[in-house]
Formats: sequence, C-alpha cells, structure tokens
Amino acid sequence: MANGALCAKIRKRLSRLLRVAYGKDFDALLTERGHELWVLGLDAKAGQFIDISGNIPPADLKTIQDRGFINTDAGYQVSAHAKLGISTPFDTFLLNTAHYGLHEKTVDPLVIHELSHLMEQTNVSPALEANDAENAEAILKSLKKNVRDIHTTEWASTWRSVRA
Repeated sequence: MANGALCAKIRKRLSRLLRVAYGKDFDALLTERGHELWVLGLDAKAGQFIDISGNIPPADLKTIQDRGFINTDAGYQVSAHAKLGISTPFDTFLLNTAHYGLHEKTVDPLVIHELSHLMEQTNVSPALEANDAENAEAILKSLKKNVRDIHTTEWASTWRSVRA
C-alpha cells in the first residue's frame, strides 16, 4: 500500500533533519553505500508492516512480515537486508502509523533519535561538542533498562537536539 505523498514527506523530513543536526546529505549517504531506502509503516492495530515507499518487492515484504511484528514508535536500520537475508541492499526507516498526522515538534525528536542510529551504524561521527559526553550519559540514564540495553554510548553521543 504505497503512499507516495507520505513517503516524500518522510524522506524530506529525514533529509532536513540529517542536514540540520549533522550537516550530512541523506541521499548522498545512501548513494555512497549503494543502498535504497525502504520506508515502512508500523500498523499496530493490524500487527503488520506497510510498504510506504512502494519499492519493496512483495516477496521481500513477506520476508519482513514473517520475521514477526514489533510495535514501536519508529526505527532506523542500516543494511537491513543483511539482517533479513534479502539481496537488495537497503536501509529501512520505520514509523508507526499513529504518528503520521502529528506535528513536527512531536515527530522530529523520534526521527532524530533514529537518525542517530544511522550515524552510529555507519560509523559517521559528527564533530562532538563540549557537553556531548555529559549529554550522552544523561540520555542513557534516562532510558528504561530494556531500551538502554539496545542503545550504545556512541548512539547517545551522536544524538542532537534540533530547533530548526
């Protein structure tokens, strides 16, 4: 169930926030690595993933569905194909359908959180600022244990607050 307008809006937001927070070009990062972006919606009510980008082959979407549904707010996985055994090199951005109509001020922190995973997983370190180490420690301490266990100090060090 591709949604070109929604996909364009999500890609634009990813590009803008990566540029503002990290000074990086989102499309260039994908191109340099030879990856596509697969945008998936997380439909908690139906317990399934939705192909928002319209570029996911049906067999590959089935492979993703067969791995089991996990309900979360958002996600970003670099080289997701390697984890799923899919031959097409792709990164995936996930966004819960509950967040589609929310204002930028609500959704942008989720997107930046996920872009921090992109930075961490591609080993692209932003120039650290004076208080990033202290901020990273505070961010990690603020997370519940089950969430903290899947987030690294490197991820927390890359997290940026954006006011643009």
